[in-house]
Amino acid sequence: MTQVYLACYLGDVVGYIALLNDAVELKSPERKKLGLGHADSKTIPALKIGRLAVSYDFRLNHCGVGTQLIGFAYAKAVVIAQSAGCRLLTVDAYNQDSVDSVAFYRRLGFIANKNQDQEELDRPPPPVQESLPTLADVVQHRRTLSMRFDLHADPLPDWAK
Repeated sequence: MTQVYLACYLGDVVGYIALLNDAVELKSPERKKLGLGHADSKTIPALKIGRLAVSYDFRLNHCGVGTQLIGFAYAKAVVIAQSAGCRLLTVDAYNQDSVDSVAFYRRLGFIANKNQDQEELDRPPPPVQESLPTLADVVQHRRTLSMRFDLHADPLPDWAK
């Protein structure tokens, strides 16, 4: 189930973040970077950022709301980790000309999951079709990048403190 949290300023909603449970399957080198061994599970529990948005008009005069919402998600993940297990904060970041959220998440310390092929992101967009695209068309021309942030990162970025 997804939980949505609102960011408000002077009584107005200026942004939101949607969080849900997730699990990521990592390859051996990625698990090793987290300090996990071969005997540990390949599937790592996570809290996923399903959606994140900040009002364009609000961003014109204020900055940092998106980063604060990521900090809020991090704090939620830490609480979950204390009782149920959670190691990562994950997101499928948009990677389009008009919305480059990948750069935003990279600035915050998120890294790409290796299980996604970079070539997939470099493909040109699909041609305009008169009929609805098939599932294979959608997957082939996906414009998101699966990313993660380790809750135990050392050192933690300022936004996570």
